[in-house]
Amino acid sequence: MLLWHADPTAEYDRAESFFTIASTDRQTVARVADDGWRFLCTNPRLRPRLRLVGPKVPHADVIITTCGEEIDVVMDTVRAACDLDYPADRYRVLIADDAANPDLEIQIAALATRTPVTLLYYARPVKGGMKAGNMNSALNYLHSLGAADYCTFCDVDMVFEPEFLRATLPLLINDDQVGVAVVPQVR
Repeated sequence: MLLWHADPTAEYDRAESFFTIASTDRQTVARVADDGWRFLCTNPRLRPRLRLVGPKVPHADVIITTCGEEIDVVMDTVRAACDLDYPADRYRVLIADDAANPDLEIQIAALATRTPVTLLYYARPVKGGMKAGNMNSALNYLHSLGAADYCTFCDVDMVFEPEFLRATLPLLINDDQVGVAVVPQVR
């Protein structure tokens, strides 16, 4: 909320007035800062636009973490993950379900029969560590099946763009000093 009292007799400094206005509306300031950061991170002039092409690409795991979200929301994300523009034999999708929802497990199993991508469901047996615990448990599970070259975690409400893996993996492949690439979730 912005409240303004105009006092024509008061002397003021423009910069001080701007600061006062901005500090009274914290959400606006936070939003502007967030959007500014997103602009800096996604401005194509700051880094080259790289894409993996062809079928010879590294193996990747796509891990979708969930804990009690609506099944329709989860399934939208899972379907988008299964439809990535990436060779189906070079990636797998894991739904790491901390709520151990049997209805979700059934829907994942049904979709797994209709998609060429390896689609897995995992509910960790021992809870603890909240979301980080779910992520670590999912990684350990996938490692027991054979580790991929790269992995990505996403929230259950993130719907992938088809070129997601082809666009993000080059950031890691081209620079051996980079271990993590954080991409903005476009609204």
